[in-house]
Amino acid sequence: MPMALQGDVLRIISLDPEGPDRSTLVKQIALRMLRDQGVTNIRMVCQSGIFKHPTGNLAASVRGDIDEDGVTFSNDAPYARAVEEGVRPHTMWHLAGKTVPIKKFAGGQQSTIFRKATIGAMLRGKWKHPGSIGKRFMKKGVERTVAELPRILGEARRAVERLSR
Repeated sequence: MPMALQGDVLRIISLDPEGPDRSTLVKQIALRMLRDQGVTNIRMVCQSGIFKHPTGNLAASVRGDIDEDGVTFSNDAPYARAVEEGVRPHTMWHLAGKTVPIKKFAGGQQSTIFRKATIGAMLRGKWKHPGSIGKRFMKKGVERTVAELPRILGEARRAVERLSR
């Protein structure tokens, strides 16, 4: 890791011909390290067993973006917000008239059956989503990263000190 960090420091110095001051350099390095550690922590939470049948799509969709004030973590998966925050119980009207594949898991085996979602069935109380509690995988990963902030800042300071010798 020190080699990669040193490469980042040299790349930042080469971008600024006058050379950034030491605190700016520490901040830039710390933000990059914070972004990388945050993405890693969120992915680790996704892979920690909180999902019944993980595909890896949520973990692969995690991004960290650096701006002048800090790091913003996001997830590009279209269902990420529903998994993070949860869903209230509701009738699934958007399925009306469609044939829906339903995956069944039994004895370690997966099979698929198909059901037609009719308006009549919906009016009789069928096709209700029971709701779900949010998994808070993004929040948990960010909290782990915030707890590591003192270590990350220390590493960034030491990297700058090594280069200024």
